[in-house]
Amino acid sequence: MSEIHLSKNQSLMPLLIMRFALMSISLSMAKREHPGKWYQKKWCEAHQGRIEVVLQDGSRCDCVTDTHAIEFDFGSQWTVAINMRIG
Repeated sequence: MSEIHLSKNQSLMPLLIMRFALMSISLSMAKREHPGKWYQKKWCEAHQGRIEVVLQDGSRCDCVTDTHAIEFDFGSQWTVAINMRIG
């Protein structure tokens, strides 16, 4: 029988992957202090923006200022926010 020798990095890789997966799951399930609309309203009011604006193409935007259109979402749903703007 031949012996397989793993480098230190190869033997730790499955543990690192598992740790990252568990951290990701726990972060995505973390309880939030306020609902998303609360953060949206606070930011938008502080920057003189308009909330829930219907754009010319019929899509909605969480907050529109004179210079920006902002989509709010929690970090665990960052892909949703990006897809809403490019989709």
